[in-house]
Amino acid sequence: MRFMRGETSLLLDRADMLAEYLGLRLVPDPDAKPPQPTPENLARPMLAKRKARKRKPK
Repeated sequence: MRFMRGETSLLLDRADMLAEYLGLRLVPDPDAKPPQPTPENLARPMLAKRKARKRKPK
């Protein structure tokens, strides 16, 4: 999986499908608080962008 290699992020719809496959369910945590911004979490490496596939002319 590209997500496991750090090449892309896991979108919510894919996370939901993965949870369902594992017999789990994603639910919001009412007590969750967003993390405080720090230099470490603001300086995350950018994810690799997908290169556009070139189609072969017919």
